[in-house]
Amino acid sequence: MAKLFMTVRMAIKPQEHENFRRIVGDVVRVAKQAPEGLLGYEWFVSADGNEGTIFEIYESPAHHAKHVQRVVVPHGSALRNIAASAISLYGDVPAPMLAQMRERLGNVPFYGPLCIGVSDARSAPAAGA
Repeated sequence: MAKLFMTVRMAIKPQEHENFRRIVGDVVRVAKQAPEGLLGYEWFVSADGNEGTIFEIYESPAHHAKHVQRVVVPHGSALRNIAASAISLYGDVPAPMLAQMRERLGNVPFYGPLCIGVSDARSAPAAGA
């Protein structure tokens, strides 16, 4: 199965910690309402509240595109106003998608296709089976 992996690192403005957490709560609520193709969506905030990281996993680039329409379009500008972000891509990222993201966002590192992993470990047969 082709998967798209993404990390988003954010530098949160110190005066915006509470607002950031409120917006993140809204984003996650919306993402949970239509989780089709969203295999992982985890948000982390540093102890001092100044940095955030999102780990995202999608079944395919098409599922990521749906997520963008449902979540990023309505909430992206609010997040950009309170946190600078840097996106990195991993996995099965089509060249046109990477080019479009780099055109819109500037430097978007791409780390290539999955080398080895266990993201399907729940459905994989046990060793020796």
